[in-house]
Amino acid sequence: MERKIVGYFPNWAVYREGSAKFGVEDINPKLFTHLIYAFAILDEKNFSIKAFDNWNDIENRGFKKFTKLKRENKELKVMIAIGGWTDSQTIDNFNKYSALVASDRNIEKFVDSSLKFLKEYGFDGLDLDWEYPSTTQDKNGFSKLISALKSKFKPHGYLLSAAVPGSSDAITNGYFVHALNENLDFINLMAYDFYGPWEKTQANHHSPLEAIEGEKNVKSAVKNWLSNGMEAAKINLGIPLYGKCWELSCGGTCSCPFIPPLSANGPGSPGPSTKEAGTMAYFEICDAVRNKGWKVYNSSIKVEEGGWFSWLKSSSPSNSPRNEKMGPYAVSPSCPKMWVGYDDPNMVAVKSQYILSKNLGGAMLWDISFDDFEDGKKSNPVLTNAIYRTLNP
Repeated sequence: MERKIVGYFPNWAVYREGSAKFGVEDINPKLFTHLIYAFAILDEKNFSIKAFDNWNDIENRGFKKFTKLKRENKELKVMIAIGGWTDSQTIDNFNKYSALVASDRNIEKFVDSSLKFLKEYGFDGLDLDWEYPSTTQDKNGFSKLISALKSKFKPHGYLLSAAVPGSSDAITNGYFVHALNENLDFINLMAYDFYGPWEKTQANHHSPLEAIEGEKNVKSAVKNWLSNGMEAAKINLGIPLYGKCWELSCGGTCSCPFIPPLSANGPGSPGPSTKEAGTMAYFEICDAVRNKGWKVYNSSIKVEEGGWFSWLKSSSPSNSPRNEKMGPYAVSPSCPKMWVGYDDPNMVAVKSQYILSKNLGGAMLWDISFDDFEDGKKSNPVLTNAIYRTLNP
């Protein structure tokens, strides 16, 4: 079975400054089976799909440039995602997806607009990123929505997928799994952000492979979907290309090896390029380690001063992290110390091997602009290459 490698492209990455800027032209389409443009949004006035950034997506031809990537990889499928956290979880937008699925007429409007949208811009399918259906009405309505979409998409060969959470409660409250099996081509399992800056007093690894506590880990998320009847071949395991960071509360008294969970004052400082408190892109973590004195723990990968990870000199990882339950973490030399937990090339390879062992459909990457790039070449993304090599031995 060919494993999928699904990459999300965030359209706002084009607004970053300097070398952190990432546009459609920076994508290497040969490393992916599916690429998803994030995000379109829901127009709540008429329940239609529309561009989020009219200038970037339409006037600057972001959509058209993206769909033209198929010229460089004839097997590539390009999709559009609708929703995301901002369009479905913020106060201003919290209820509009619930309103969409509350009536058959609203669903019909959305399905018709989606068909028109895919045809107009040349997309191969739609990815639903409603975060998250959570009531009985939402659960019933989401099933109706995907059934209606699949019925209209099938004659045209359009793909249909959904980004989904991993907790057992979220699955039970939001989804009829049999309906997802019947109507979706695959799900993109968001197996990350189990911990984050919203937990202000505790630093922890946000995407551990195995349990640190409870079910907040990758294996539990996969098990939750499988035990509820989701077909393994339709599950794409989400792998984060970023870390979550905190300011530790121990002042100057912190000592090695900084094993989580740790007491924290709150989210870490924003990354210099991504500018989001509590989050660091992988390329920002690499820069901090290479050039700013951050020390890495729980990793067998050596960092050459001023250079790149030594793992890259091999076609496959020769060693695995000392603790495979979670990926590495890095700590700043400053006081108060910053702590970031993330996945490195070895850890994403371990997760990719887990995909193979469980016969899952493939990997999903959020997001491809966060990767680090060997020798600065954006066609050569470090983590993406590690995943690709492992899934395509």
